[in-house]
Amino acid sequence: MPSIRPMYFLLLWMLPAKLFAQMVPELAGARAAALGMGVVTSGDVWAVQNNIGALAVMETPEIAFSCNTRLNLQELNTFGLVAGYPLRQGIVAADASRYGTGAYHLSTVGLGYSHKISYMSVGLKLSYLQQVIEGFFSRGTLVLEAGGKAELLPDLHFGAHAYNLTQSSMGRDNREAVPVLLKAGLEYLPDEKISLYLQTSKNTDYPARLSTGLEYTISDALQLRTGLMTKPVTASFGLGFRHQDFRFDYAFRHYSTIGAAHHFTIGVALPAKEKL
Repeated sequence: MPSIRPMYFLLLWMLPAKLFAQMVPELAGARAAALGMGVVTSGDVWAVQNNIGALAVMETPEIAFSCNTRLNLQELNTFGLVAGYPLRQGIVAADASRYGTGAYHLSTVGLGYSHKISYMSVGLKLSYLQQVIEGFFSRGTLVLEAGGKAELLPDLHFGAHAYNLTQSSMGRDNREAVPVLLKAGLEYLPDEKISLYLQTSKNTDYPARLSTGLEYTISDALQLRTGLMTKPVTASFGLGFRHQDFRFDYAFRHYSTIGAAHHFTIGVALPAKEKL
C-alpha cells in the first residue's frame, strides 16, 4: 500500500464541506469565484459548469482554461477546460476538470446543449464523474443536470439549475449517493456599468448557502468584482481584462476555514464561422 502523508489528508478534511459533499471539482471560472459563485444567471462560456441553461446567449465560439490554487499545495489545485460552439439552433458545449494531483483526485468530463426560446433558455448536460484514491479505489458514475434562465424584465433576469437529476450513486453496491444540488438566483442590471447578483444554493445534505456579487465595468477592457458567500463565510474580489478576443480573469477568495485561494482564467473567442 502506498505511503500517503497524514498532513495531506488532514488538509483534505479541512477544506470546505461543499467541495467534497457534492463530489465534483469546485471550478466555475475566476469571474464566478470573484462574484461569490452567485452566477447561475451568467451566460459566459463557464455556464457549461455553472448553469448549462444560461449558455444559450453566447454568440461566438470560445474556449477557456482555469486554475484554482489553495494553500500553495499542488495536491489541492483544480484545473479545468471549457468550450462552447454556437449552432444554427442552440449552443453545444463541453468541459473537463480535475481536482488534486496527488493520491486523491476527482475528475469530470461533460457534454451539454442549451437553446433559447424567446425570453427563456434551457439546457441539459450529461457528465461522467470519477473519484480516485490511488491504492484504494477508483469509481465513477454518470450525472445529469439541467438549468434555465428567464428575462423577467430587460434589467432583471432569473436563473435556476439542478445537479444530479439522476440521483446517481458511487461505491460498492452504489451505496454512496452523489448529492442533489439546487440553486436559483437573480441578476439585476441597474445601468450598463453595474451588475448585481443574488443566489441561494442547497446541497440536499447540508444547509442552504447564500451568495451575493457585484461587478463594475470601468471600461470595455476592465471590470472589477467582489462577492460574499455563507456557510462557510467566503469573501472574494477580482478583476477581468478584455482585449479583442483575449480574456483574462483573476479572483482572490478568503475562506473562514482554510484561508486564501487564487483563481486564474484565460479565455479566447474563436473566429466565427458559418453555423452548423
